[in-house]
Amino acid sequence: MSDDAVWDGVIMDAMDLVKNEVLGLGVGENFTTLDDFDMALARPYARSMRLNGKPTCLRLEHIYWQLLRYVALHTGRSESVLLADLDREVQMRFGQVKNFSSLVRVVSVAQVIKACPGLLSR
Repeated sequence: MSDDAVWDGVIMDAMDLVKNEVLGLGVGENFTTLDDFDMALARPYARSMRLNGKPTCLRLEHIYWQLLRYVALHTGRSESVLLADLDREVQMRFGQVKNFSSLVRVVSVAQVIKACPGLLSR
């Protein structure tokens, strides 16, 4: 299964999760201040895992681990299998990635933007 198919299959449900559960915002509300922002979402966590047979340590902020957990749950895979699939797909298409943690963040944000047309034009 391609990387795009994995993300596309669950992204609309993930958007509701992001708006309601992860960020603590009601759907349709605008986030304009840090008053209600949970700083725990920005706290980084490192996890050791094997990606396609290679031991690695991935350090991501809590919000990205939550998004990965949600996508993994809805695709019937573990987070490590989901990340290994992403790693393999990217290597096949583009070659080695220098900073996999950054790639995971960018892919996550890109999928959120893709699911919310006009998000950046507001």
